[in-house]
Amino acid sequence: MLAGTVIGIFVLFQTCWFLIKGSMTGLPGVMDKASIVKEGHVEMIGKALFTDFLLPFEITSILLLAAIVGAVILAKKKI
Repeated sequence: MLAGTVIGIFVLFQTCWFLIKGSMTGLPGVMDKASIVKEGHVEMIGKALFTDFLLPFEITSILLLAAIVGAVILAKKKI
Protein backbone atom coordinates (compact mmCIF):
# COMPACT_ATOMS: atom_id res chain seq x y z
CA MET A 1 0.00 0.00 0.00
CA LEU A 2 2.84 2.36 0.81
CA ALA A 3 4.60 1.61 -2.48
CA GLY A 4 1.42 2.37 -4.44
CA THR A 5 0.99 5.67 -2.63
CA VAL A 6 4.59 6.68 -3.27
CA ILE A 7 4.33 5.76 -6.96
CA GLY A 8 1.02 7.62 -7.27
CA ILE A 9 2.47 10.78 -5.72
CA PHE A 10 5.52 10.51 -7.97
CA VAL A 11 3.35 10.20 -11.08
CA LEU A 12 1.22 13.15 -9.95
CA PHE A 13 4.25 15.40 -9.47
CA GLN A 14 5.79 14.25 -12.75
CA THR A 15 2.55 15.01 -14.61
CA CYS A 16 2.33 18.45 -13.03
CA TRP A 17 6.00 19.12 -13.88
CA PHE A 18 5.47 18.24 -17.55
CA LEU A 19 2.28 20.30 -17.75
CA ILE A 20 4.00 23.36 -16.26
CA LYS A 21 7.34 23.10 -18.10
CA GLY A 22 6.06 21.62 -21.36
CA SER A 23 4.70 23.35 -24.38
CA MET A 24 1.92 22.58 -26.78
CA THR A 25 2.86 19.95 -29.32
CA GLY A 26 2.42 20.21 -33.01
CA LEU A 27 3.96 22.02 -35.87
CA PRO A 28 3.00 25.60 -36.57
CA GLY A 29 1.36 26.05 -39.90
CA VAL A 30 -1.71 27.09 -41.75
CA MET A 31 -4.46 24.60 -42.42
CA ASP A 32 -6.46 26.14 -45.18
CA LYS A 33 -9.35 24.60 -47.04
CA ALA A 34 -7.27 23.83 -50.12
CA SER A 35 -4.74 21.68 -48.23
CA ILE A 36 -7.52 19.79 -46.45
CA VAL A 37 -9.36 19.13 -49.71
CA LYS A 38 -6.10 18.09 -51.42
CA GLU A 39 -5.05 15.53 -48.79
CA GLY A 40 -8.26 14.71 -46.95
CA HIS A 41 -9.08 14.64 -43.26
CA VAL A 42 -8.33 10.97 -42.64
CA GLU A 43 -4.98 11.08 -44.42
CA MET A 44 -3.89 14.15 -42.43
CA ILE A 45 -4.89 12.51 -39.14
CA GLY A 46 -3.09 9.30 -40.13
CA LYS A 47 0.11 11.17 -40.99
CA ALA A 48 -0.01 13.03 -37.69
CA LEU A 49 -0.63 9.85 -35.67
CA PHE A 50 2.16 7.84 -37.27
CA THR A 51 4.78 10.60 -37.45
CA ASP A 52 4.41 13.34 -34.82
CA PHE A 53 2.40 11.42 -32.21
CA LEU A 54 3.66 7.85 -32.60
CA LEU A 55 4.75 7.33 -28.98
CA PRO A 56 1.47 8.55 -27.39
CA PHE A 57 -0.44 6.47 -29.95
CA GLU A 58 1.49 3.32 -28.99
CA ILE A 59 1.12 3.99 -25.26
CA THR A 60 -2.63 4.43 -25.71
CA SER A 61 -2.87 1.16 -27.63
CA ILE A 62 -1.04 -0.72 -24.84
CA LEU A 63 -3.31 0.87 -22.23
CA LEU A 64 -6.42 -0.15 -24.17
CA LEU A 65 -5.09 -3.69 -24.60
CA ALA A 66 -4.51 -3.95 -20.84
CA ALA A 67 -8.05 -2.69 -20.19
CA ILE A 68 -9.51 -5.27 -22.57
CA VAL A 69 -7.54 -8.11 -20.97
CA GLY A 70 -8.63 -6.93 -17.51
CA ALA A 71 -12.27 -6.78 -18.57
CA VAL A 72 -12.10 -10.31 -19.99
CA ILE A 73 -10.49 -11.65 -16.81
CA LEU A 74 -13.13 -9.98 -14.64
CA ALA A 75 -15.92 -11.29 -16.83
CA LYS A 76 -14.58 -14.87 -16.79
CA LYS A 77 -14.55 -14.98 -12.98
CA LYS A 78 -18.30 -14.40 -12.89
CA ILE A 79 -19.08 -17.34 -15.21
